[in-house]
Amino acid sequence: MPSTVEQSGTVATPQIALLSLQVIRQATTGTLVLGEPLNYRSGTRVYPVSEGTETTRIPVREPATGCLICEFTPSGQQEVELAIKCAKEAFQKWGQMSGLQRSRILLEVARLIREQREEIAVVESINNGKSFFEARLDVDSAWECFEYYAGLASTLSGQHIQLPAGSFAYTRREPLGVCVGIGAWNY
Repeated sequence: MPSTVEQSGTVATPQIALLSLQVIRQATTGTLVLGEPLNYRSGTRVYPVSEGTETTRIPVREPATGCLICEFTPSGQQEVELAIKCAKEAFQKWGQMSGLQRSRILLEVARLIREQREEIAVVESINNGKSFFEARLDVDSAWECFEYYAGLASTLSGQHIQLPAGSFAYTRREPLGVCVGIGAWNY
């Protein structure tokens, strides 16, 4: 269970290691056993919801050798719906946070990824067969993206617009809700 550190009184961020050396060794030898589920929902890791009577396990193989890295249980439609429901619930808190609070959370995510850059790149390279150099670039791109949006989060503000006859209008920027994105996977 990761420990939690309070930052500025209201924002708690987990202090966790994303990957251990043991996981990397297991991934390279085909002895990796997933000790915890891959899905993350409502602040904790959870197993996929079983959509049938049998749970299907999917093998993950190293492209370079064909060796088995691990097996996992895939997610289905129910899991997607639960994830969206949980995201909408979490948005109630996220939407009430200031830009500075959201920025701190995103910076913490960037830090965690950056600190385990090499370990993540090793597993990424094993998992999809890309070069270690290219995997490092992907990891760097991930933490840089979080840093970029962290920088924007605290600067978003509305505008005061002067209108004729002493009137004025103003705009306000605020989070609108949950969105779902599906990233391309075409290495």
